[in-house]
Amino acid sequence: MDTQFYGETLLPGKIGQFFIVLAFAASVLSAISYFFAAQNKNLEDRSWQTLGRIGFLVNWASVIGVGATLFYLILNHY
Repeated sequence: MDTQFYGETLLPGKIGQFFIVLAFAASVLSAISYFFAAQNKNLEDRSWQTLGRIGFLVNWASVIGVGATLFYLILNHY
């Protein structure tokens, strides 16, 4: 059972934690996808490279989300 105090705001912290986990998972997905794309001998099959790019973009967006959440937390003195 979690104790929640009056006036306590936990949502920005949970959002930031979600972005951190998402960034880590996307970076692992991107690294594995680019590895398999480099090992693939069929030059016309670009599915691994596309998946790696999607993972990289999700990672980039998550890092921006972490920064924005951190800025919000610092700006509002949470």
